[in-house]
Amino acid sequence: LALLTRGMCAVGAEEPPRLLARPRPADARPPARMLPVLLGSAVKWPHLPSAPRAAAEQPRRLPLLVVPGWMSTCLRVERSSAHPDWEGGLLWMSLPKLGASSARAACGDRGSGAAGGLRNDWLSHFLTEADGDDPDGVCVRPVAGLDGIAFLAPSGPARPFSYVFGPTIAALQAAGYREGEDLEAATYDWRLAPCLLQQRDDFFSGMMRQVERLNSGGGGVALLGHSMGNQVVRYFLSFARARGGQEWIDRHVHTWIAAGSPHLGAPRAAGAALLGDLFGLEALLDPSEALYVGRRLSSSPWLLPRGPAAQGFLYLRRQGVLEVADVAASVVVDASASGWRRPRRRLGQRAVAVFEVSWGGDGGAASLRSRPSAPLGRDGRLRFQPGDWRLQFAGPADLPLSATLRVVVRTALGCGGAGSCCFAGLFPHCDWYRMGCSGEAVAWSAALPIGELLGHRGCDAAAAERCCLRLVGPCGEAAGSVSFDLRWRDARAVQRLDAEPQEAETRGSSAWKLRHSSDSRVAYDRLDLPRALAVEGAEELLESWRRFFSDDPLLGAGDALGAPPVRRVVAIHGVNEPTEVGYALRLRTARLEAGRLCGRMEPDPEAELAPTRQPLRISGGVIYEVPAPGWKTGDGSVPLASMEHCRSWASALNSLEVVHIDQVGHREMLNDGRFHQALLASLAAAAGIAQGGVRSSACAPPPVFTSRRTGAARC
Repeated sequence: LALLTRGMCAVGAEEPPRLLARPRPADARPPARMLPVLLGSAVKWPHLPSAPRAAAEQPRRLPLLVVPGWMSTCLRVERSSAHPDWEGGLLWMSLPKLGASSARAACGDRGSGAAGGLRNDWLSHFLTEADGDDPDGVCVRPVAGLDGIAFLAPSGPARPFSYVFGPTIAALQAAGYREGEDLEAATYDWRLAPCLLQQRDDFFSGMMRQVERLNSGGGGVALLGHSMGNQVVRYFLSFARARGGQEWIDRHVHTWIAAGSPHLGAPRAAGAALLGDLFGLEALLDPSEALYVGRRLSSSPWLLPRGPAAQGFLYLRRQGVLEVADVAASVVVDASASGWRRPRRRLGQRAVAVFEVSWGGDGGAASLRSRPSAPLGRDGRLRFQPGDWRLQFAGPADLPLSATLRVVVRTALGCGGAGSCCFAGLFPHCDWYRMGCSGEAVAWSAALPIGELLGHRGCDAAAAERCCLRLVGPCGEAAGSVSFDLRWRDARAVQRLDAEPQEAETRGSSAWKLRHSSDSRVAYDRLDLPRALAVEGAEELLESWRRFFSDDPLLGAGDALGAPPVRRVVAIHGVNEPTEVGYALRLRTARLEAGRLCGRMEPDPEAELAPTRQPLRISGGVIYEVPAPGWKTGDGSVPLASMEHCRSWASALNSLEVVHIDQVGHREMLNDGRFHQALLASLAAAAGIAQGGVRSSACAPPPVFTSRRTGAARC
């Protein structure tokens, strides 16, 4: 149950969601519903009380079309040539399929349906091609109707923890809404960019027909979006205006209800693209697979920060990088050496090349291992062949003249033959030579003064020095040679700058001052998102961003940030949760594999944040906005400034209402009774049943009243 809880909780959830969000008296007895939940039976979600009314009096309800967010629609396998047994079942979210595929990949099985070099069958079905098509032999489509957005796990013990709109749908149905009459869901394939949704699935044209069908009474339809679903609503409004004109929107769309809307994107989406985000699935996905999810989906740029939010949230420690690539070596094994007293165990023996870098002075040192050599042959030689991997050493901003590189080719007696790799598949993150080794090690080494060799090259990132060194054995005997390409890039080359980087300085409230916790010589540079993606080598994501978003006429600057072509907007979002707003990064010292996505940067746990006017804190390289007296924050996933951007539209709208729900998370809001009450009140007011709220003003902040912890703040 703990694993299911950790796996099924969505972004930002740090504890199991409360199934019953409505407050109970302190002396009330706890409900005896735990056994049905564990058995996977139906959960009785809270029903909001409705005022008694005469049987003949049926007030008009404003039809509602629900648009879910990212990862909030179930995906079904329609066709799979590699796994016919998966057809008709869920791909997202199916813990059995994901768990079984991860286990097979960990054991070294590439899987019968692997595509694009992926070992995980589930991931090879999940990821799409660059043009939005599914891989060959695979067809994955969203589940239609309310069933597709209620729970990601429709049955079983994981169902209560996998809720999306399930509690909200129950509250709407308790208020009289019925699917097919005045309540529908616009489910879509959230893996695709908006233009690909229209191109492949005719989605936005179908959404126009859906709105027309709901608007049979002629009073207009309310569009409810959550999270990225509001980006879909925004694109739909621009699409509908281009197809049917403003008259179509005025006739068919009454109100846009934006719940937790990232109008200016979210830094957490940038963190997922740069660093990877496992979304609570640490037990089933590895960091490399998380990077595939963050970079290979064409919809990923939809949530990246933009406009004023795109500046001043990324900071990179000023560093250079030393790269070692194309390692080749040949070592003659001396059978008389003490470590080789048992010739019958020599065949199949392997070795590794350890590269040790010392930056000189108090600059520290680092070491990395190469991939294992080919097995020891009958000619008594160990050979390393150039491969599609390289070693990256993060160093100081400029290469010290005293920097040195030492190469050690090392082996051990206890690991030999096929048996030495027996655990490599089960533990893909562990090197085989680190387990089960016994006996006396044999090593050959060589040293190189890289500071003197490469110091004159400066920041020339294109130049690489081919180095060939003679290996010397323990007794000084010549044992072979090792060669490799060596390249140094200073801080300017790493950041791809034409001039020297400038240290980040505080300019207004959108920039922060960062410093190292122990070394005052370390500086941090502000980095814009496209350049950060270029440093990471995320060229595929940059191409998707340019092709599907920057070049899309419906996503121009005016349409993306200005007032939408609708007359009434209601914004409902959670507030006062610690929310990610920025990152302090540093380069990694790591072995990078060409066939495997490996991050080149990581959060810098040694970074500190200078005091600022805005309450902020930094933990593990991640900068959070935190609530304080007089300061509100976001909902744990989207910063408050991004959700509050709608206030800038007030002068262009007939009506703008902003509702704050105190101390509730991004997804948890959908299971909160306060959100249900605010939603139903907004629908009732829009339908003319009641008058609620004070319209927002673009000149001055509106009055806010906040009830107790169980209430909502309405602006």
